[in-house]
Amino acid sequence: MTAAAPVSRGLAVPRRARTDLVVIVALFAIAAAAGTQYVRTIYASGWKPWFYQVDFGPAVMQACGRGFVTPDARRIAPLAAFLDNRVDRFSCADLPADAPRLGGRGGPQPQLTWAYLMRSVAVVWRVTGISWSGLAPLSGVAFGATVALSYALFRRVAAVPLALAGAVMVMTSPLYLTELPNLRDYSKVPFLLALGLVLSMLMSRNIRPGRLLALTTAYGAILGIAIGFRNDPLITVPPFVLLVLLSSLEQSRSSSARSKVVALLVAAVAFAVTSSQVLAAYRGGGGANMQHAAIVGLMSPFDDALEVTNGSTYDIGSIPSDSYAAALVGGFASRTRGRLIPIQVYSAEYDAAATQYLTAIARTLPADLLVRAYAAVLKIIELPSSAAEVAPLPYVTASWVTGFYALRSAIMMAVRWLWIVAIVVAVALVSRRDLRLAVLLGLLFVYCAAYPAIQYHDRHVFHLSLIPIAALAFVAQTAIDALARIRSRRAAVPPPAGDPPGITTRRQTAQVVMLFAGAAVLAAGPLMAARWYQQRRLVALIDSYLQAPREAVTTTQRDLPDGRSALDMRLPDAESSARATPGSVRTEYLIVELGGGACDSRKLDVTIRYEGSHPFADFSRSVTVSPPLDPGKTALVTSAAYFYFQRDHVADPDVVWYRFQGLEVSRAGIPCVTGVYRLRDPARFALLLETDLPPGWIRSELYRTVARWERRVPRSEPVIATSPDDLRFTRQLLATPIAPLPESAITQHVRAVTMQGPGQFTVDGSGGGRFGYLMEARPAHFQRGARFLAEGTLYTGGLTIGLVRGGEWARQAHVVSAGSFIVVVEVPADGEYSLIVANNLPQSARTNHFVVERAGWIQ
Repeated sequence: MTAAAPVSRGLAVPRRARTDLVVIVALFAIAAAAGTQYVRTIYASGWKPWFYQVDFGPAVMQACGRGFVTPDARRIAPLAAFLDNRVDRFSCADLPADAPRLGGRGGPQPQLTWAYLMRSVAVVWRVTGISWSGLAPLSGVAFGATVALSYALFRRVAAVPLALAGAVMVMTSPLYLTELPNLRDYSKVPFLLALGLVLSMLMSRNIRPGRLLALTTAYGAILGIAIGFRNDPLITVPPFVLLVLLSSLEQSRSSSARSKVVALLVAAVAFAVTSSQVLAAYRGGGGANMQHAAIVGLMSPFDDALEVTNGSTYDIGSIPSDSYAAALVGGFASRTRGRLIPIQVYSAEYDAAATQYLTAIARTLPADLLVRAYAAVLKIIELPSSAAEVAPLPYVTASWVTGFYALRSAIMMAVRWLWIVAIVVAVALVSRRDLRLAVLLGLLFVYCAAYPAIQYHDRHVFHLSLIPIAALAFVAQTAIDALARIRSRRAAVPPPAGDPPGITTRRQTAQVVMLFAGAAVLAAGPLMAARWYQQRRLVALIDSYLQAPREAVTTTQRDLPDGRSALDMRLPDAESSARATPGSVRTEYLIVELGGGACDSRKLDVTIRYEGSHPFADFSRSVTVSPPLDPGKTALVTSAAYFYFQRDHVADPDVVWYRFQGLEVSRAGIPCVTGVYRLRDPARFALLLETDLPPGWIRSELYRTVARWERRVPRSEPVIATSPDDLRFTRQLLATPIAPLPESAITQHVRAVTMQGPGQFTVDGSGGGRFGYLMEARPAHFQRGARFLAEGTLYTGGLTIGLVRGGEWARQAHVVSAGSFIVVVEVPADGEYSLIVANNLPQSARTNHFVVERAGWIQ
């Protein structure tokens, strides 16, 4: 193999087809058997995987010969227990002869959008009986297909040995096996790999028109079937269209253009035929609901998965749930229309409103969307060695298995740097011979690695670990081929006439330099411009919230039994209007001022409390605020508050409703709440952000950064971490003298730790692993209530300070946000404890950098 043909090896060579076929069949059989057995082991262990079984009613009905219809499980107790995953098995004898059915509802429905998955499940149940554990063979087939298709993909860039090694790596990957029991989400993976195989074939040189038609027909047919399992494979449509239009055909330019148009039309027809039963789901309106998924993916908890941060200053939302996203979209729809309007999730109207809401986000936060995409690319590059990848295989306890995975984990951790090198070298090798192909491969890689930023989660991205593995296989195969040529002492192929070897080498080097220089400019330039724009846009938007006309909200204090107090805020006009227009979302926007001279708390946990009909309708959340030391200044918390009633009569347990109730703070923190206001006209704002604004917030970096690669300007107020979480942290406590921790008390520390004096040390480097101990103090006896305090600055990484007793953590306080910090840890009971300072690193980080200027026991 040579670098000139990175996508032309393998299955297209007739002489090797038989070997490949044998290997593929063998891999499928072995992996299918292993996957089936693993899923059976999972169920035998007592674990109950959750893959939205509540929607599998039509599969039960079809397996029982009642047709592909949706039963009203609420009125059939045994079926409800089965679909709620409370029991493993169900008998068709428990279905009444006249089993009640649900009526239709607008927009896509799971029993239609997952129609082929449902029907596949029904076929298996007809053979095995209706049980969740009985679906293990179906999971096994999906796993076998995944491994076999992985081999076929690796054969596009490498010979049999390396392709086989890559397939075995996939087959033994905990990243794949841990997702395997989640049938709904795993079922899409074989289809995505099959589509990827077709796309790779479209990159071959000089494709015959007949072969192009065969490939596009196969693509359309596979995609049509795939969306009957999950609609995620639709993400492959843009690269498919691009590759068809750019494909190299053995025809004249005019004939080639006609052939490409025909090929796209044939693909569309094949898709329409194979997806006919699924497309019916969308005829009543509504799309694939991807806009809704993207809104959920923009919630702040996904920042942790992507390892990005904005300093906790602002957020779209902090509750990554479908019901909360629906509240955001419903509230947006009513505000932009100027009146309350009912809106149904999954409807065409909902999709349109969600699209408009995403557009408003993109106009306001373009830098955040871009940095999320960059962060996703970085995460995908290291995916084979990610923390999820190297975790022990769950529920398998055989000693040889645990030993194998311990060794595998150590190897994967040792080579985690190799993946980015492999991708860079692979692109460089291709660009030396074909700059156009290198650019195309680079664009496809960025697209495939960046789109998971829509909603970054292991179940959405694990299959993309094939990309860095394939890059490594290609680089290794290129090196092997080069060594083989050297050993065989073959004569060098002379360069084309008029192109001396020196000129050829310089040209190839220039192409590599051009590619990477262009990539750097295209990556950095738009991000810098977007951040400049977003900074100014957000300052203006947040300031407009604070300057808008507002009115005070009356609060009623109600003491709670846990030492906290509720500040109830009844907003009868908001609630009555929501009741008067069932199905609509009424929005209020609150501004809470915290601080003042009477406030003694330096750490205040504020809960924004909701009441709701169901747990999924409870949008309560908490934010930790550091009231400023200056009594003349206040911190501000702003938040949208939502009211919704599916019907005015809320006594029915099936009716969904929610309403904002008020705030909750510690009883001692009541004086810190100096004012609560609501905007008189929140409808003037299309986008209402949740914010936590310290004094001087206007000088903050109002955009997200990649935590591992970038440093942020610290917030004006330090991060305060306590253990226990509700420990009262007062100004007096901060001013109390401490007994500095002496160096003689430290029994051991890693090389990354440098002691600067009593109670002072720095950590700069790696040591002990992601959560490993950095420093340990000699065990000593402490009385209940004794407190350890540490002040410092975190630059990159993260840390934990806590107390260990009997080999187990008794107290832990975590600092994971860059900037100044204060940690206070309280002894829970009389006894002997060891003070520990440990790493608390993001998944992709293996080094730490922080300074502790003052640490010791409070006197």
